[in-house]
Amino acid sequence: MTEGPSPGPDRVAGLAAYFREHRDRFTPSALRKAAIQAGYTSDEIDAAWSRVGWGSAEQALSRPEGFGISVGVALVYIAGTYIGTIGLASNATTNGLALPGVLAAIVGGILAWVALRESRPAVARGIGCGIVIAISLPVVMFLVILGFCLASGTTPF
Repeated sequence: MTEGPSPGPDRVAGLAAYFREHRDRFTPSALRKAAIQAGYTSDEIDAAWSRVGWGSAEQALSRPEGFGISVGVALVYIAGTYIGTIGLASNATTNGLALPGVLAAIVGGILAWVALRESRPAVARGIGCGIVIAISLPVVMFLVILGFCLASGTTPF
């Protein structure tokens, strides 16, 4: 890490400038540690944090409320979407329902997100992340495979 913030006449303004300059390169905990090592008090750090627009130092260092719930819901949504699709596609009698099943899962997820975003924000955040990942993953995989095919000189189609 670069040289820590230097205490000066307007200590809080100097610390806030240091936070602004380095916030894209270092984590909030690393910035706080550098400020403490430079001799700043907790009150000065909190005041500088507020000037930068991050609220209090404790808020900036903490995870969003219900982070574990969001992660769990996202993983369950993604697994359910893909396992359901694989289950539908692997059976000859339900093979034609795989694509409508995925679309129903996405539309259902969007409706659940809209319904829960005010009352259960952690669950809604997990559903939203699950939708984004469930849609993005096949697109990214297709582009990677296409890139490998083009780089090797073969045509994928």
